[in-house]
Amino acid sequence: MTRAMSLWFPTLPIDAWRRRRPRSGSPDPRALLMVRTIGQRRIVSARCERAAASGVRVGMTLADARSAFPPDRVHAVPCDTVRDAAALSGLARWAHRFSPRVAIDPPDALLIDLTGCARSLGGEAAIRENALASLGRLNIGVRCVIAPTYAGAGALARHTEASIIEPSALRPAIEALPVRALGLDPKAEAGLDEVGIDRIGQLIDMPRSVLPA
Repeated sequence: MTRAMSLWFPTLPIDAWRRRRPRSGSPDPRALLMVRTIGQRRIVSARCERAAASGVRVGMTLADARSAFPPDRVHAVPCDTVRDAAALSGLARWAHRFSPRVAIDPPDALLIDLTGCARSLGGEAAIRENALASLGRLNIGVRCVIAPTYAGAGALARHTEASIIEPSALRPAIEALPVRALGLDPKAEAGLDEVGIDRIGQLIDMPRSVLPA
């Protein structure tokens, strides 16, 4: 029986940037934003916990994000996809402590095959707690889900607070999730949206003979 673990790093660009900065005596009081330029617009591509709590969203313009804070309380830096990819590759190497089978789930997650590994590592709960504690010490934000399928583990890590899902609990756990949680091709997702399919549960219930149409 397959057992898959997803490690999703929701603030990976922020965490990677911070780890490369020299540590000072006191924390920076400014909100940290990663920004990319699209045409003439500067768009937020990642934000720290403080910015998220203040209502800053990924995709918001930098000007709108700055308006949520007093002057000089925002530190905006260019996003660096090469740095972020390198950080994820480093985390993949680190994750081999749990299994020899680790795959990158871009842009910000890992999928780990725990099939047959749990017993030698103290069980799934111990593996999950070990991963969370170790990454916490590295100051890397993470959500961790163990489930019977890779797609299920990845979807639940990105969209819920789930932890360990047994096979019988997978369908109830994912039915209410949006279809986008499956990471489908954009055209397929748009086609489903056109016919009113926006939740995974609706997709599961659809007869397979109807799907091609």
